[in-house]
Amino acid sequence: MNRKKGIIAFIMLLAFTYAHGQDKIVTIQKDTIYCKIVSISLKLIKFEQQDNNRTTISASIPIEQVKEYSLGSRSQETPPQTKTYTPVKQMENPFLRWRLGFQGGGSYLFNSLESPRQAMRDLGVPAQQVDYFYNQLRKGKTAGADIYYLITNSFGVGLKYSYFTSSVLTSYSVETADNANVTEQEKFFMHYAGPSFFFRQWLSGNHKFSLNEEISVGYILYSDKTLFDPSQYLFINPQTNDPQQSTLTKGNNFSGTFQLSLEYYPLSWLSISLNGGFVPVIFRSLKTSDNGNAENTVVYLGKENQLNLSRIDYSLGVRFHF
Repeated sequence: MNRKKGIIAFIMLLAFTYAHGQDKIVTIQKDTIYCKIVSISLKLIKFEQQDNNRTTISASIPIEQVKEYSLGSRSQETPPQTKTYTPVKQMENPFLRWRLGFQGGGSYLFNSLESPRQAMRDLGVPAQQVDYFYNQLRKGKTAGADIYYLITNSFGVGLKYSYFTSSVLTSYSVETADNANVTEQEKFFMHYAGPSFFFRQWLSGNHKFSLNEEISVGYILYSDKTLFDPSQYLFINPQTNDPQQSTLTKGNNFSGTFQLSLEYYPLSWLSISLNGGFVPVIFRSLKTSDNGNAENTVVYLGKENQLNLSRIDYSLGVRFHF
């Protein structure tokens, strides 16, 4: 009887010693896995167990499913010592912080430019020629660049620059004694620059497509240069009584831009976008000069006669990410 009790006590002692020396994993469901932990990484804990046939089986468990784990001593000479660890929080997926973009395309002015149209009609220019001249002037080209620093994967801040130009060349007759001919070329220029905010929404899980919004507030510079052929009829400046070979009109004001983009990423560091934007531009005063004179005449347009050069832009863009 005493012999049986001794055998049972010896077996229990071995089982207790084995269990106490094992490693332990506690899951977030509060299940306990007794095992031998082989390795620990930011994503997985790899461990080994023995089945009923004492065959070693290798397995692993994702770190986000582990509440805690313990490492037991595996040395018979060292007293059992247990250390409890809390899993390290998995780091957010890294992303490229900087994006540098270039874009180019077309623009269209909302304003019909009715005031200058009427001025040309008053000179006796046929309505068809007047409409062609200013309809062409409303169509322009745009180009721009921007650079952003991404604070998160979906939001960034940066700087934006855009450029608009439009020009037209035409010849017409004015109502004079001999119906003189005039050749006129007019060019529009607008430069915009300012700080900008970038927002991005991913449209696919593999981050190949995104919908972006860009909002900017800044400053815009405008110039309108008109050239006349000096060998033909020239208009007279009523203030100086000199023939006008050229006129220059300038303006500047605070403005802003809004752009919506559909972007495709063929590579992680390269993307291609289809862009549509809106640029509100209103001038209530302008500076004019003629024949290259440095002296400018300031013209206050007032609220009713303000010059509205707001436009829409449509473009293709390419961006580099690093």
